[in-house]
Amino acid sequence: MRGKLESHYYAANGFSPYYFAHVVYNVVGHSDAFLRRINDLLGDAATENLCRPFPRFSNLHAFIEDVLTELFFESPAENGAYAIYDFILHSRLEHLIAGVEKDDIEGLGRARDDPGYDDAFRNLIDEIFHILFRDLAFLQRFNDLTAGFIVDWAEGHDDDEVFSRGRLRRVTVPQYVKDAIYHRDQGECRSCRKAVDRIVSPVERERFDHIVPLAKGGANDISNMQLLCQGCNSAKSDGSELVSPLYHRAYPTT
Repeated sequence: MRGKLESHYYAANGFSPYYFAHVVYNVVGHSDAFLRRINDLLGDAATENLCRPFPRFSNLHAFIEDVLTELFFESPAENGAYAIYDFILHSRLEHLIAGVEKDDIEGLGRARDDPGYDDAFRNLIDEIFHILFRDLAFLQRFNDLTAGFIVDWAEGHDDDEVFSRGRLRRVTVPQYVKDAIYHRDQGECRSCRKAVDRIVSPVERERFDHIVPLAKGGANDISNMQLLCQGCNSAKSDGSELVSPLYHRAYPTT
């Protein structure tokens, strides 16, 4: 039972997830200011990973991991060391750094080899992912950013099993992706707000739409999906539209 629970839950351990989400948000939102680092994070071999069809450790998970790793281990030595030191203490893994000074980035880095550290780090990535996953405007910017890398990669790697006419092929959307998107978007078309309810409105066909279309370099990734009704999906076709800025309130305010 424990393993099953762990696959459905992550622990909100409170180690600055909103701070780190804000950092990732800013890197994506101001990508021109971080162009060199963006190329390091998304270029070359990383671009090949962007082309994987619906990995559970999504493109956004991988990007968050790279940004966190840079913050912890590649930022100015003192700042990075303090961040990783505090993270290890907060995760109750102080035994991993017994005798290590707070500014010893090399000594602190050795803690990464421990499974307990890896579990805590993956949990932090998941926390940040679930904060950002609900912000579709951010997801659109993120996938617009990755689209350029995917298009460039396709030009030199025209694999018929992966690409068609320089873009990723459409693949079957896994059920776990459909369920996650349906749950996030609360059974409503993100464009017109029509209920696309599997029980209440069974005649309405749910469509799982690529926010950034495949024809424009979009990825087959859970971070690039939204729920649309059949009519809105047909109207959008391969065009790009801004995602809806509307979100459900937790309860009516009046």
